[in-house]
Amino acid sequence: MTGGAGFDCYFMALAVIEGAVLTTDDEKMALHSRKMGIEALLLRETEKEELQSMLTAGA
Repeated sequence: MTGGAGFDCYFMALAVIEGAVLTTDDEKMALHSRKMGIEALLLRETEKEELQSMLTAGA
């Protein structure tokens, strides 16, 4: 259903339950998450400054 690996589905479900952004460096997991409507942040596509800003904004 999700297209993701079994273990990835746990992280995807947790993101949904917690209303969190799924943060990963796994391209396939990010792709499958986005297809399911889950907001996913792919670390390799994120600038260091943007990531720092996101982390401090939630503190």
